[in-house]
This record gives sequence, C-alpha cells and structure tokens, in this order.
Amino acid sequence: MKDDSLLIPAAGVLGVIVAFILWPFLSIFLHELGHVLAAKLVGLRPTHLIVGHPDWADPIVSRCVVGVKVEWWPIPFGGMTLLETPPTNKLKAFIVTLGGLIFDTLIVLTAFQLLPHAPPFLKIILAIIILSEAENLIYNLIPASLVYEGVRVPRDGKVLLQILLGRLPREI
Repeated sequence: MKDDSLLIPAAGVLGVIVAFILWPFLSIFLHELGHVLAAKLVGLRPTHLIVGHPDWADPIVSRCVVGVKVEWWPIPFGGMTLLETPPTNKLKAFIVTLGGLIFDTLIVLTAFQLLPHAPPFLKIILAIIILSEAENLIYNLIPASLVYEGVRVPRDGKVLLQILLGRLPREI
C-alpha cells in the first residue's frame, strides 16, 4: 500500500508558493483591468495596461489585446492604465479612477465569501489575497504620481483628491 499522506500538505505548500509569486501580477492586472473597462464604459480609449514596474529590462509579455497594449514587467510593484486622451469632465475621470478600486473591493468581498467554505490550505491563500488587496487599496489611495516613459501618471488617490478639490486632473 502506498502512503500519500504528505501529498495534501505538499499541494498546500506549493499553492502558497505559487500564490506568493503569481498573485501580485494577477492582482495588479485585475486592478488595471477595472480602469480599462471603466474607461471604455465612459467612451474613452485606453491604450496601455501595464502590470509591474517598467525598468531597464524588457517586459515579460507585451501583446495588443482588443486595441490595448498589455505589458507585464518583471517587478510586480505598481501598474498603470494609459488613455489616448484624458477625460474632459470630472465625472468621467471619477468613474475611470474608481474602476480599479471597485475591482480590488470585489476581490476582497469574493475572498471573504469563499473563506468559510474553503479547505485549510486554501484559507491561507484567501487570507493572502485579502491582505494584499487591502494593502493595494491603501497604496492606491496615496496621492502621488509615477512616471512612465516621461509621462506623469497619478495614483488613484491623487486623481480623487484633485476631483474633490474641484479640479479636473490633467493626467489620468
């Protein structure tokens, strides 16, 4: 008789390792996808969905998908969605900005719904997802900007602050 008693714990450990490696990329992608879909919803044209931090290396993946250039960079910290033209009114800017934050919130709520019904090793993965998405929400609300190929791209918090102060963001 063959003893497979270590198979389940080994699968759990492997799942946690994969979650730590892949989840940051997937999390950023889903956040930026929220911005892309919100932009399309209000009639804007997104041109780039960037996952990770563009640096000296080439992107891991660079493909054009339904008119949007999707780039995955090796360092999974940050991401951005670039639009062909910035929104011309505050409501469109507000909707596009909320798109990513809404996707983050939906991920957290979904993980919380699955948590009570999950086996123990999956509970660890769901806890990682909940904590990382909560961190992602807080990080994105910090009012600061990033630079991509010489273009200043504000974080969601900076855009929301500008809108709340009655200004139309120059870049989004």
